[in-house]
Amino acid sequence: ERPNLGLLEYEGSRANNWVIYGRMYGLIHDPAAKDPNRRYLATVMHEPPYRAEGVYLYGSPDGLRWSLLREKPILRLLKGDVVYPLDGLGDTSQIRYDPLLKLYVCDAKFAFRPRFRTRGITTSPDLVHWSRPRMTIHPDAADGPDAQIYANVSFVYESMWLGMLRVYHDAPAGYKQVDVQLSASRDGLHWSRVARRDIFLPLGGKDSWERDYTDPAHSGPLLVGDELWFFYRGTRYRITDYPKGSKEAVESDEHFAFATGLARLRRDGFVSIDGGDEPGA
Repeated sequence: ERPNLGLLEYEGSRANNWVIYGRMYGLIHDPAAKDPNRRYLATVMHEPPYRAEGVYLYGSPDGLRWSLLREKPILRLLKGDVVYPLDGLGDTSQIRYDPLLKLYVCDAKFAFRPRFRTRGITTSPDLVHWSRPRMTIHPDAADGPDAQIYANVSFVYESMWLGMLRVYHDAPAGYKQVDVQLSASRDGLHWSRVARRDIFLPLGGKDSWERDYTDPAHSGPLLVGDELWFFYRGTRYRITDYPKGSKEAVESDEHFAFATGLARLRRDGFVSIDGGDEPGA
């Protein structure tokens, strides 16, 4: 449902369901918070020129009415191409609270020249003071020359941590495509690739609505009966549907068409060892 909240103005009207001007890269619920204005916390990136320096912290008593909790950003954004040492994070970074580590965790996107994407991690006890970022997963020779690590949607699962690793390719189609592999951790801080880097959540076919991008919900899967439900955003790169330079291509809604999908998996069925037709020796 999309309620008409009347909270924020857009194009001269408040007849919308907007709650914050910006993109939420983390939404955290703390029902035991002593300060009611921190019962819900959101980490937000704004569009330039409005507070474009980094990620800002907002709080809310009800998840609808939000206020800025800190004038300065809690994390800084990358400024153009950078080289090591890192001086900020990128647009697919994810911030969550880890109930086992009892820390806030930022799975961060870093970029190096020339347009080389990789993943790192930084942690905080209070969403203000952060540890020095450390690289966790990066592309290597086994990935192929066009691979980049776009995101690692991490979550606590039973006695360990799992991640849905978004891997960027441009060679198969000639433009950016992102599929999902698996990652895993035994301590929530150090991550490894698993399942021989097989694709966990594949892209759709050439004519499908999810041909080019897969972006899993950052909360991880939901347990429904004996199944794990993965909600995700699928994307089609619309500009390739039209002749190059045509009016339709130029006006193709920022080039992407988005839709939400559901993938279901048997409980604990992330990876299996499958036997062939012949018995083992």
